[in-house]
Amino acid sequence: MERIFKIKTKSNKDPRDQYPSERRYSASIVIGLGVVYLQLFFYSILMGTLIVHRMTVSTTEELIMINETGTFNESFTQESITRLNEKLSRDLEAAETQNAPYYINIPALVCGGCFVMALGYLLSFFTAVLAWKHWYVDQNITFFFLASSFSTITSSISLLLSVLTCINMNVDIEKFNNITTESVPLTLSLAVNIVILSAVGLTWSCLATKVAYKGMRSSYPDDMFVKGRGTVEVSTTRKGSKNANIFPPDIISHFPVTDKLAKYLPRKEDNDLPKAESNLEYRQRVDQFLNGGIEDNEDIDNKENKDKEDKE
Repeated sequence: MERIFKIKTKSNKDPRDQYPSERRYSASIVIGLGVVYLQLFFYSILMGTLIVHRMTVSTTEELIMINETGTFNESFTQESITRLNEKLSRDLEAAETQNAPYYINIPALVCGGCFVMALGYLLSFFTAVLAWKHWYVDQNITFFFLASSFSTITSSISLLLSVLTCINMNVDIEKFNNITTESVPLTLSLAVNIVILSAVGLTWSCLATKVAYKGMRSSYPDDMFVKGRGTVEVSTTRKGSKNANIFPPDIISHFPVTDKLAKYLPRKEDNDLPKAESNLEYRQRVDQFLNGGIEDNEDIDNKENKDKEDKE
């Protein structure tokens, strides 16, 4: 009965088994990060566009209201002055309350944060495409690291602005009857969406920055070397064959004889194996072999001569 032992070992992957673009940093991971950056860019543009649209709609509604009453063409009439006084008194009353920060053009600040955040995501996407397509240029991964760091800063700024907006957004619509949710440029639901977008963008930017930093700091394997201007070239010289004949180690000899597994292992008998010989014994054995071959040749020649004599 034979015992079969299976030994599993874990080691790093052989660089020769990987693509050249996956040896210093994974180009496929970088392009995946870039695709997500592109999606975050579109979402940021969408949020900023919604804020701009609501600000434009609220201003247009006021102009339409004035035009319907006939005061748009008649400048400085009594009715227009009355509306202006009412608006001023309403703004002063709102400034005395806790909702004053909302009227310091906070929607414009949040909108600017969205567009700046979108700019960081767009730069990160373009640098990710460069680091994926032209992986052999050493500077591309550095550009991706810088763009990811910039997107991290912009996401942090946008997250801070949106969180402060959600905290300070406590507009009492019942007290101010002229203020409606349709005329407010920045609602609570829109601000919460911007908070979620900024938090996801900040997390993704930190992850991309970490990946880019590791790729920027890591070195190339032995079969790759850096040429001038930061380009990389792969050496085609093989240092060794992957399928070389490697003698397996003698695992059985590592087990001590006194161990419990010794009874299951085959016994080694020294009588069946040839003993080691010295140099002198080896030379004697070779000389005997050579002398024996010469004597055999002489016997063959003698027999041939005798056969010829008998025929004659």
